[in-house]
Amino acid sequence: AKLNIMALFGKDKKEKKEEKKETAQSQAPTVDRPEKGKRILLAPHVTEKAAILSDEGIYTFQIAGDASKSEVAQAVEEIYGVTPKKVRTVRLPGKVVRRRGSTGIRRRPKKAYVQLKKGDSIELF
Repeated sequence: AKLNIMALFGKDKKEKKEEKKETAQSQAPTVDRPEKGKRILLAPHVTEKAAILSDEGIYTFQIAGDASKSEVAQAVEEIYGVTPKKVRTVRLPGKVVRRRGSTGIRRRPKKAYVQLKKGDSIELF
């Protein structure tokens, strides 16, 4: 009779892998993933200039650094239920900081100007 050496030590590798997969799937946390729109539109950009532009139907948002114009338009439509007429994006300059004699630049935030059709509006607050 042929002896299976792995049987002496317990389970073989395939059985261990399958068991790990099963336990990992059953223990996986059920975290609600943010919708794509919430990942792209980080927050409304609230400034005096933004308040003046909102009277003209142009709203300003802080957006993710890798977001494109089409993704911003889809996110506005998904979250606020209005279709943007035009989207413009701007990369703001990073702030220069100095620490211990060396200089550096903080991250460069990105914002979007979203223009809506006349009559459409977004209630930000």
